[in-house]
Amino acid sequence: MAILTVVAGGITGSALTYGLTWWRERRRTKDAYRAPQRVAIAEIVAATYELTWREVELSQALGELIRFSEVGPPEVASPSEPALRACAAAFGAELGHLTLAFQVARLAVVDAQCFAAMGEAYAKFRELRGMLADLDEVSHVARARAARNALDLAVAQLGEDVTVLVNVGQERVSPVQSWRNKKARQQASQRLDAMYFEAVPRIGGQLPPAESTPPSSSGKSSEAG
Repeated sequence: MAILTVVAGGITGSALTYGLTWWRERRRTKDAYRAPQRVAIAEIVAATYELTWREVELSQALGELIRFSEVGPPEVASPSEPALRACAAAFGAELGHLTLAFQVARLAVVDAQCFAAMGEAYAKFRELRGMLADLDEVSHVARARAARNALDLAVAQLGEDVTVLVNVGQERVSPVQSWRNKKARQQASQRLDAMYFEAVPRIGGQLPPAESTPPSSSGKSSEAG
C-alpha cells in the first residue's frame, strides 16, 4: 500500500510539473508568434506618422502657391515653387518608407484579422501614392486646390485605417498577459472610456486613437489655406 502511495504521488507530481512546463512554453511560443507582427505593425504606424507630417508641409506649400496665384502677377513665378518641389520630394521619400513597411508586414503579419485591417490601410495607401504624379500639374489654381484637398482627405483616411489596424493588433497580437492583468486592463479601459472618451465616436469598436497614432492633416492644412 505504501508503494502505491509513493507511485501515485510520483505520477501526480510528474503530471503537475508537465502541466506547468507546458503552460509556460505555450505562453512563450504564443508571444514569439505575436512579437514580429507587433514590430511590423509598429513600423507601419511610424512610417504613417512621418508621412502625415510631410503631407502637412506639402499642403502648406500648396496653400502658399494658391495664395500667390490668386493675388500675384500671372507672369511671375511663385516664390513658393522651390519649397513645393522640396516638400513633394520629401513626401515621395516617405511614401517609399511606408511602401517598405507594408511589404515587410506582408511577410510578418499572419493573423487573419490583422492582415485584413492592413489590407484596408494598404488600399488607401495605394490611392495616396497615385496622387504624387498629379503634383506635376498644379500650376493652375484650381488644380492646386483640388490636389491639396485630395491629399488632405487621403492622408486622413489612411490615418483612420492605420488606427483600426492598431486597435485590431491590440486585440490580436498584444503581449501575452495573465488573466488578472487582462481583467484589470479591461476595467481600466472602461474607466478611461467613461471619463474621457464617452462623447467621442469609436473607430472599429475601440477607443479613439492615442497620441502616438498618426495625426490628421486636416487641422494643420486648414491653417495653411
